[in-house]
Amino acid sequence: MTRLAALLLIAPALLAAQEPRDSVMPPARRGLVAGVTGFTGGTWQPSGLEIGVLRSLGTARYVSAMVRLGSFVQDQAVVYGSTTGFFTAFLVGGRAPLAMLAAVGLGPDPSAVRVVGAIEAGGEVNFRSPLPQGRAMGIAAAMIGLSFGSATGPLEQGFAVLAGPAVFFGQATTNHIQVSLRYQNAW
Repeated sequence: MTRLAALLLIAPALLAAQEPRDSVMPPARRGLVAGVTGFTGGTWQPSGLEIGVLRSLGTARYVSAMVRLGSFVQDQAVVYGSTTGFFTAFLVGGRAPLAMLAAVGLGPDPSAVRVVGAIEAGGEVNFRSPLPQGRAMGIAAAMIGLSFGSATGPLEQGFAVLAGPAVFFGQATTNHIQVSLRYQNAW
């Protein structure tokens, strides 16, 4: 009788251990972002590459921490090229969808085209800077753009094109337009 009772207690646990595991991965909550950013306005424009990490706050909403490395390009010297100095910036920001324009696909992970809004702020250290802000300056930007990528999941995977006003402040304050192309992917 005790053998039968033990078998009735242990058998369900043994059978449950033999069931196949779920092959669907849980949605990613973290990711990486890489891109290129340029600024317009003035004689010298900073432009550079950026890389950072993302943390999801819900479907297609996230906060980011990025490092941007670049140089200053002279506006009138595009054809024959003229750069001076370089910069390193640390930025924090956030991005959220404003509207869904289209969803394509019927499978478990359709693609989406969204209008998104983004804000970012940070500090920058300049070396041989031609800008009036001096060696150290702050940056703040509010951008709007289009994102192309995953329609589901907390972290969108795909591309985003963003543009909007940016303010450089330090020894002087100037206004610019920031244009960014970014790729984000979950890990």
